[in-house]
Amino acid sequence: MPRLRHNSRRFKESAVDSLVLAIELFNRPQDRGRVDSVLLLLQHAFEMLIKGKIWQERGTITETGSRISHRFDKCLRIARDDLNVIDSDGFTALTMLSELRNCAAHNLVQLSEDAFTFMYRPA
Repeated sequence: MPRLRHNSRRFKESAVDSLVLAIELFNRPQDRGRVDSVLLLLQHAFEMLIKGKIWQERGTITETGSRISHRFDKCLRIARDDLNVIDSDGFTALTMLSELRNCAAHNLVQLSEDAFTFMYRPA
């Protein structure tokens, strides 16, 4: 396995931090803010992980001449179509997670316990 580039390692560390926090909030005894915070942190974890992989492979996460990094949907397409690190099912699941995160961040979201835990069920 090749050594991680510095920024790839930083993306990975950020992803792990967000994932650990999402798990802690998901498992805490009270529900206040649980759905919103878990969705925000879980989507962030996947975004950082995918950006780390893109950085590792390409050395950049921006378009030529831009200083703004790719949006999550662009990262998902790169991960699926160019890097082949997620399949179509993973792409669909992460797109759904992104939409739920957007609802949590910019609107209101309500999820049943079953719908909320779909991400944590083993295949």
